[in-house]
Amino acid sequence: MATVLFRVRGQQFGWSDWLGPETENKKNPGLDRMWVWDVDQVTTRSPCSHFQIDLRMVSENREIHPPMVRGVYFTSRNSRVFELSCLNEIPEETPLIESVPHLCQHDGDEEKGERLCSPTSLAMVLRGYGIEASPQEMAELAYDPVHNLYGVWPRAIHAAFQKRALGWVEYVGNWKRAVQYLKRGIPLVCSIAFRKNELENPPYTSTKGHLLVLLGIDEEGRAVTHDPNLPSDKGAFLKWSPKDFSKAWFGHGGLAYVIAGKTD
Repeated sequence: MATVLFRVRGQQFGWSDWLGPETENKKNPGLDRMWVWDVDQVTTRSPCSHFQIDLRMVSENREIHPPMVRGVYFTSRNSRVFELSCLNEIPEETPLIESVPHLCQHDGDEEKGERLCSPTSLAMVLRGYGIEASPQEMAELAYDPVHNLYGVWPRAIHAAFQKRALGWVEYVGNWKRAVQYLKRGIPLVCSIAFRKNELENPPYTSTKGHLLVLLGIDEEGRAVTHDPNLPSDKGAFLKWSPKDFSKAWFGHGGLAYVIAGKTD
């Protein structure tokens, strides 16, 4: 059994509470509300200077090998610094990662389908690496009982690790970084959001939050994606204009699951 908690210290406030996947949404008790924990991330009103991680592992069976730490990842970004230039940037062309199959989040579970974009995107990427996985299986592995969600970021990465895939959450931030991953054959599970009439040619009217798989950049700079919200005849190898995808992704923070491959 393992538990992971972390806390941050800001330049204008002391240490936050210990926070983690089991923590319900909360604010610091001070009147200034200098930090806020929201499902799977902490937001602060001033830059953080330090962070600490409390990792505890317990094995109840002495006959088996003791637990080991393979890696610890901590990702951060300065939300006040946003590269506006990337919204008008034409990204460099990359090879298309064709090994990733398209899956639709609405197939197999009509009741939960609207909530399964994260586990469905994970299942697509894992299958691209030759790991058998279904959206329903990944949903069970990634389910967060505290918030009744299937798309909590650290739980998604942990679910992928249970299928022997190594990954982390990263604020990608710009096209240069995204292209580096794509050229290495690493698809990105991108977190997007956009309001009605915000994009010029969106595949659907709006979304408050959605995850899909970025597979590459074509010769015209268009982002080529597998969108689990759409059936295969519409969502497979779906192309977005550079400006639209930049607004939906970088304008929403530029966050992605980076699943780098098998752990073996």
